[in-house]
Amino acid sequence: MNPVIWDCGCQPSTCDTLLIMHAVVATGSATFTNAFVLISADGVLTSLDTLSFTGRFENQGLVDVHRLVQPQGNQVWSNSGSVTASVVWLWGDSVLNTGVVHASDTLNIGPATTALNHGLMEGDFLWSGGIYNYDTLLFSGAQMDWPLVNSGYCRISGLLINLLLIANETSGVLNADSILCYGQIDNRNVIHADSLLQFGTDLFPQGEISYFPNTARIECGNLKNHGDILGQGDICVRDSTINYATGTITGSPDICDATMNAIAEPFLDLNLGVVGNGVNWCDIADCATGIISHNAKPSLLSSFPVPASDVVRIVVPRSEHVAITEAIRSDGVMTPMPFTRGFGNVSLDVRATPDGVYQVRLKRIDGALIGIARIVVVGR
Repeated sequence: MNPVIWDCGCQPSTCDTLLIMHAVVATGSATFTNAFVLISADGVLTSLDTLSFTGRFENQGLVDVHRLVQPQGNQVWSNSGSVTASVVWLWGDSVLNTGVVHASDTLNIGPATTALNHGLMEGDFLWSGGIYNYDTLLFSGAQMDWPLVNSGYCRISGLLINLLLIANETSGVLNADSILCYGQIDNRNVIHADSLLQFGTDLFPQGEISYFPNTARIECGNLKNHGDILGQGDICVRDSTINYATGTITGSPDICDATMNAIAEPFLDLNLGVVGNGVNWCDIADCATGIISHNAKPSLLSSFPVPASDVVRIVVPRSEHVAITEAIRSDGVMTPMPFTRGFGNVSLDVRATPDGVYQVRLKRIDGALIGIARIVVVGR
């Protein structure tokens, strides 16, 4: 595709609505100024360069580009198919994802943009404005400048920086290596930080847990508090607990330190701040499981290739015996997929499977869920 005139003689820049229903390769960077660009379920758009869309963008098919950009404005961006790019830059009015978005470098959601995720968003770094997650976020690192409202599963394998608000709802599981909070955390379920959960710093002592009911739980390797911790939930710490001079711990949380060194209240390794009388201290460590909770969300399993046209392989623990597979397309349709078991993987035959994005549930013989994989089928 020439960015100005297509092989068919059409000039895509002259139409209000641009519909792509077949495979299109864009050569060179291009800016689409159409009011509406729609890539149908049969459409494929690929490019080794940057593609920008100044109007409304909707993808139902497959997009694979170097950089995908929607500049600031009143546009709507939606995806129910598969989008793969090094950088995905979305600064329009709103984002809706019910498919798969993979950003190998950065997914940037603008500060004035509201994003709803009902599918899978994954990549190296998430730099986000407001995002409501109802399904799955998987990134190596993240900075949340605006609220993250999590009702699904969010895993940040490195550092998560929160500058405003993280609201972890009753069905939400937030899992990170380290969480640095300068804003506010409202936790109604499970938050886990492998290495560190820290509220504020010496220079910027803000950061707090503002809502923390007794049914909620926080698990971390180390707890460092320059801000305010209050509520009634459980805080389970594997290593060190430090409450700095600006730190306060009030309300009636239950705090357990698996490597407790203190011999009197408050049972913290170091306390320079304020600890209220209502805090409950565990007299024995109940964190013998190594802190992490696995029972709130099923495992997300890796699959390859993406996309696939004949066979998809899903990696499973070698100790598991897969007996049942259930494949559900993004529109909710249950689709049969023949499978064979291998050593540490399951192979799905998708040659007769309609193109689309599927959630595949793998189960044991008793119906217990082993894990979930997301696959993309293209080119039937």
